[in-house]
Amino acid sequence: MEFWQVLVTSSVVAAGVTILVNRILKGFDDDELRSAIKQAIQGEIDYARDFALDYLKPGAVRSPMHRITTAFYREGAPKLIALRALNYECARALLQYYGNIDQLNRSLDIVLGLQKPEERERKLRELGRTYLKACSLVAVEDLRQVAAMQGRDPFEHRSLTKKIAKYGDRSPYDRVKRAMGLV
Repeated sequence: MEFWQVLVTSSVVAAGVTILVNRILKGFDDDELRSAIKQAIQGEIDYARDFALDYLKPGAVRSPMHRITTAFYREGAPKLIALRALNYECARALLQYYGNIDQLNRSLDIVLGLQKPEERERKLRELGRTYLKACSLVAVEDLRQVAAMQGRDPFEHRSLTKKIAKYGDRSPYDRVKRAMGLV
């Protein structure tokens, strides 16, 4: 074999090895990124659950309240889609869960704006909608525990009972946890 043939052959082999190693390293990087994003979204989902659970307890402050963050979802979901880490079921569960967070946050904003005495009825209706949205952010088992607490307002008790019956064994929270493989 002549020198130029050895040089060309070794260059082609080196390029092939470089491409292979880069693909393997990219796979590891993608796996780490996927895992980090899923963990961040998991933390955000658990935070939303804790927030909603506190909101549902008897005697909890209903307004003014701070909003539930969706920063990790807004930033992370597109990356998970690009990494092909979300299947249809998981994407749908995330959309439903985060849609409920957005609706709860919007209701809290509306309630904050209704301060005039003549807006009292509308404010109460909006607080009721906020309460129902909070029900969708916790596990069914949490709803059962809250429903069993003493000192429950009749509207709240009725709402909890309806949500438990509607969800059966899986609330939107339960579905998103299962879909992301986090249960």
